[in-house]
Amino acid sequence: AVWCGGNEFNPYSLGNALSIGILERNLHEFDPTRPFWRTSPDGGSDHIYSDFDPNTYKTFNVLPFIAESGIHTMSSARNNRTIIAAEDFKDLGKMNDESFGASHPDLIHHYAEYSPWRVPRMLSRASHIGDMSNPVYEDMVEATQVGSGEFYQVMSEGVQSNYPITTGLLPWVFKRPWPVVAAIQLMDAFGQPTAPYYFMKRTYEKAHVMMDLPKMLYAPGDDIPFKANVLNGAGCPRLDGIVTVSVLDDRFNVLQTASESITVEEGTSVNRTSVGDFRIPADYHSKFFFIVAKLTDPSGDEISRSVYWPRTVPQMEDAEFHANYMKDHLNWPTLTEGPWLKPTIAANKTSLSVSAPVAVDGGYRISITNKGKFMSPITIIDTDKGINFASDNFFCLEAGETREIIVNVKPSTPEKPTSIIVSSWNAKTQTVKLQ
Repeated sequence: AVWCGGNEFNPYSLGNALSIGILERNLHEFDPTRPFWRTSPDGGSDHIYSDFDPNTYKTFNVLPFIAESGIHTMSSARNNRTIIAAEDFKDLGKMNDESFGASHPDLIHHYAEYSPWRVPRMLSRASHIGDMSNPVYEDMVEATQVGSGEFYQVMSEGVQSNYPITTGLLPWVFKRPWPVVAAIQLMDAFGQPTAPYYFMKRTYEKAHVMMDLPKMLYAPGDDIPFKANVLNGAGCPRLDGIVTVSVLDDRFNVLQTASESITVEEGTSVNRTSVGDFRIPADYHSKFFFIVAKLTDPSGDEISRSVYWPRTVPQMEDAEFHANYMKDHLNWPTLTEGPWLKPTIAANKTSLSVSAPVAVDGGYRISITNKGKFMSPITIIDTDKGINFASDNFFCLEAGETREIIVNVKPSTPEKPTSIIVSSWNAKTQTVKLQ
């Protein structure tokens, strides 16, 4: 069997499709017993690794296939602490310095593609989540994962929105075969999923609602067209639904809500609607705001939900930067003085409760309830030891909402988990013992 890839360099050329076409023809004529699978239904594919706003993927609508794309992130802090020398987890704010490699040999030994242009890309994403000037290791890992998670979610939604022109995406990379502290990865070598895995996974639910935003970064006073798409999957039924989009400020006050009815076509389809516009307040400087998009059936039962946290940043208040950013593919800016997502969310306190775990096949079922008055935008499931995989993770739990989560654990790890830990950026951590 023959698998053929695409062109890494120019999305507007046939690339190596010509030579691959000759190979396909020769196999058909001289050895038809060998299957030949195309990775693209048409001429041209691309490997895209650029440090731009992830909404840019919606503009690659001439590409039949994106054969690779992704962003760097750091893998499980708990797992990496078992293989990397403890003294290497200091002075992480100096990761860009030329001397960092020599002073952190074990960390760099487990660092994929440690280079001057790779590291800033990852840390620029992390700098929107927390202060990266001198972070502790666990905070840096979490910030890189959530920053990359946002990228993977919007990337996947953008590519799927290009259907039927763009018909495929291979998010890079599913799993690393060797333990790496930082790399492009959805799952580390231990088998522990990263946050981007879950952000990506949610975009492939049967019917998925998404915001078709132009960008993630704005200036005060900007107008944002509120377009929403519902992505329906192969074999999924037609449905009539309602798309509701709500905007909350950084104190979780609702600024605007609007709804529109939508008919979602059967099978693989992109179904578009508009729910008006939103104008960012003129005095809304260096702050996040939250957009919650929901798809419900006519009776009000929720089918899908997606959450976004666009922000106003100082760079966008420079007229030249703003104009270039909105029309071009600029590098993602680093935020040295904020705004930062984690402290923004942490200022709005809520409370969680977690039920006692119930054993199920391969793991445990727990119920998590948000008993406070604010949503928990980042709700995290983990175990105290070993490897775990949750049915969902790094998810939004609204005020009053209860979610059932299945937490699978890897029984063959040297240290078996003894507890499930549920944490939130704006609620006290809850720990439940496993029987």
